[in-house]
Amino acid sequence: MFTRQYEEIWHKLKNLPRDEAEKKGVSIVANKAHHRRIAKAVRKEKWMDLVFKLEIEPAHAILYHTRSGSILTFILVRYSGIGTHRQITVDDL
Repeated sequence: MFTRQYEEIWHKLKNLPRDEAEKKGVSIVANKAHHRRIAKAVRKEKWMDLVFKLEIEPAHAILYHTRSGSILTFILVRYSGIGTHRQITVDDL
């Protein structure tokens, strides 16, 4: 089966436990010149993943990334879908 180049990063991130995905995330080492392209490609993987969107509905998730030198870290934060932009807590479950 053919996999896209950055699909593996997205799958690792979405399969992390929620706390780990929000605090630690997934980090990769890449040339700084490619960080923008990689971030765009991982955002596209999230956008294309309809099953993930349906699984977390009515909540939604926002993908963030940070850069530190040549390290690019992706973080996935899930929010409740009740019209507010607050983080999901244990009380919401």
